[in-house]
Amino acid sequence: MSSAVNSPALRRTAKVAGLTAMLALASQAAAVPIPEAYRDSVQQTQALARALYDKQRAASAAETLWGSDAREKSDLRERGQIVEVLGDGRLRVSIAQGGANDPVVSRQVAVKDGAILPGSDTRLPQGAAPSPRGALLWAARATALGALRRQARLAGMMRHFTDRCPGSFRTVTLAIGDGAAAEAIYVYFLWEPREPGFMVLGGHFRVELTPGGEDIVAIRESELQCQHLLSAGSGIDPDDIAFRLAITHADADHPNEIQVLSTIGTRNSLSVSTPESGILWRVARGRIRFIEYIS
Repeated sequence: MSSAVNSPALRRTAKVAGLTAMLALASQAAAVPIPEAYRDSVQQTQALARALYDKQRAASAAETLWGSDAREKSDLRERGQIVEVLGDGRLRVSIAQGGANDPVVSRQVAVKDGAILPGSDTRLPQGAAPSPRGALLWAARATALGALRRQARLAGMMRHFTDRCPGSFRTVTLAIGDGAAAEAIYVYFLWEPREPGFMVLGGHFRVELTPGGEDIVAIRESELQCQHLLSAGSGIDPDDIAFRLAITHADADHPNEIQVLSTIGTRNSLSVSTPESGILWRVARGRIRFIEYIS
C-alpha cells in the first residue's frame, strides 16, 4: 500500500517514516456503534489519551517559558518534573528533585489549554515540598524507573531506539481516579524525537503501579516499530497534517491510548485491526470508531 498525504513535503516525510495507506473503505465508512463488550474500555482508553495529551502540552508550555533560563531548562530535563491536574482544565508543572520519598520543588507554573496562566510562574523557597498528590506522582515515577533499570529494559530500550529512532523519552505519570487516593498509577515512557514537530508512534512503555505507587503491577510495551508522525506542535496547520497508517495490533481488543494520542490535534488517522477481537477500528481526532468485524 502507498502513503496518502497532502503535499510533496509530507510525502517525503511519510516515505521516511514507512507509513502505509489506510484502507479506503475504512476511511469512508459511516459511524457504527462500538460493540457493548468494548464500550467502557474504549472510553477509558480515550480518556487516558486525552490526559496524556494535556499533561504533555502543559509540560511543553512550561519548558518553553523556562527555556530562556539555561539553568532552569537543565533542571527540568536532568532533575524531573511533576505535572498535576488542578481542576477546571488547569494543570500545574513543577521542577522537582530528590529521592522517591523526599522530593523538593523549586519552581511552579499553572497551565490551561496549553497556555501559561498569567501570574502563576512562581519560584519556591529552598526545600519546598510538593502537594501530597505531587509527591505520590514523583514516588511512582521513581519506582517505575527503578523497575526498568533493574530489569535492564530501560537500557535496552535506549540502545534500540538511539540507533533506529534518535531522540529521548519523556515520563508522564497519571493517577487514575478523582479521589484523594489513586485507584492505580500509570507511568508512561514516551519517545520524543530530537526534531521538533514530530511524535513517535511505537516503542513506548507503560508501567502500572499499585495505588500507593510502591509496587509494580505490570510493564506493558507498545509495538516496537519506530514511526514518526507530524504532531500538533509542528507549526503546520492541523488541517494539513493527515497521515493515514494501517497497522495490526495483535495483543489487544482495540487500539491503545498511544495510538489515540497520535491523532489528537491533527488529522492523523489510523486503521487498526485487532485479531484478538476480530475487529477493524479507525482512530481519528482522539476518538476510536468501530468499522467492521474482520473474522
